[in-house]
Amino acid sequence: MNMLEVRHLKTGYGKKQIIDDVSLTVQRGEIVALIGHNGAGKSTILKSIIGALPKWEGSILFENEPLAEEAYKNVKQGISLIPQGSQVFDEMTVMENLEIASFILKDKKMIKQRFEEAFQRLPLLKERRKQSAGKLSGGEQQMLALGMALIQRPKLLLMDEPSLGLSPMFVKKPLHSLNS
Repeated sequence: MNMLEVRHLKTGYGKKQIIDDVSLTVQRGEIVALIGHNGAGKSTILKSIIGALPKWEGSILFENEPLAEEAYKNVKQGISLIPQGSQVFDEMTVMENLEIASFILKDKKMIKQRFEEAFQRLPLLKERRKQSAGKLSGGEQQMLALGMALIQRPKLLLMDEPSLGLSPMFVKKPLHSLNS
């Protein structure tokens, strides 16, 4: 069974078509990369998968079920997107950003455990938890976005330009050390 299957996706912004007939599959445990020059549509594909951009034609299946049109429902199903450009809530603290990311969790004990796991993997977030996210550097905001996604423990993690702004030392960390 495919974890993700995109069939004949067509989409764009306004009347401008960006994606024309893209199909791809992702198997459980597989790492897939979309490679292309700036403006090729990689971000557009990811936004369509998560539900942040409506698809015009085609289908997107997650674990053999059609994805919802609303991104928050897809997050609840187990898909997280770390968008390009460290999109965090600037006016809120690091901790408030992490709390927002935990909206899919109901068990307070589990939420506390996930915060501790995020702080263990990304200790800078613990140090800066009371600081406004807007005051973080670009790389620190990218770490916060990663921490927000990891708190959700997604089955499928979509990453758009994941190393943008990160220090070379952090980029060299193996992905498996960031998620259990």
